[in-house]
Amino acid sequence: MKNFHNTFFYMRVIILTMAIFSSAYCTVPGGDAGVFLELPPSISSAAFAGACYTFNPEPDAIFINPANLYNSQAICAGASFESYPLSAQRYSIAGIIPWRNFRIGAGMLQHSIGEITGRDDVGNLTSTFGYNYIAYSFGGTYGISRGKMKDACKSPFYEFSAGFASKLLTQYEADSIAGTGYTFDMGVSGKYTFIRYGLLLRNVTSRIIWEDAAETKNSLPTSIIMGIGFEYCASNWFELSVENKVADRFHFRAGGQYLANDWAGFRAGLD
Repeated sequence: MKNFHNTFFYMRVIILTMAIFSSAYCTVPGGDAGVFLELPPSISSAAFAGACYTFNPEPDAIFINPANLYNSQAICAGASFESYPLSAQRYSIAGIIPWRNFRIGAGMLQHSIGEITGRDDVGNLTSTFGYNYIAYSFGGTYGISRGKMKDACKSPFYEFSAGFASKLLTQYEADSIAGTGYTFDMGVSGKYTFIRYGLLLRNVTSRIIWEDAAETKNSLPTSIIMGIGFEYCASNWFELSVENKVADRFHFRAGGQYLANDWAGFRAGLD
């Protein structure tokens, strides 16, 4: 099993870079520092496409920290696709509708892993598995902002938002439904001068009903994610985040974004 565990270790230590070729008004805010970094879809390895106008973040915030939806000032929609080692792929579509200080978002995300094999120290096959996971998400946020910075973008001096997101889950194994259920996330995101911060509670409550008639309430572990970062003009930022899934187990992430000009932005991260 040693090689089996090593494979997953190296899969999680990934450095990926994304160049976004679209309207700068789509790429400028990124996902905002502060609990933004999540391996997919924030750090993409394949392609990104979006249909946005005016000053908007990526709609994929609905899958990450819903509080970051607040940064959308107009209707925005986007799609992403990622491909990873071990036959893993993920794609998502999402959209945002703003109304006064409220933002409403919805989307669909699919994550699939092909046949993964585990082997012992001498190379003997020990296990194989694969699955397909689909989540339909709906959420919203409410936020406030005050003052104006003296930077080039006149960005807010102070900003705070709180949001929630629910996910309807379906997991397939061997081309058949293995279980269905739901989860509920809630988070906050804020900005003070050039510092942005965030907090996310993932899987606050959850319930999964498996096809073998077993029902598991709150079976998905609740995790706490905290992030802090530096943000200039909402277009160039760097952040660090840490996630505590279970006792004494932590997951660290780091990354940033740089807007080169009106049509190209670059992002890199370590997960």
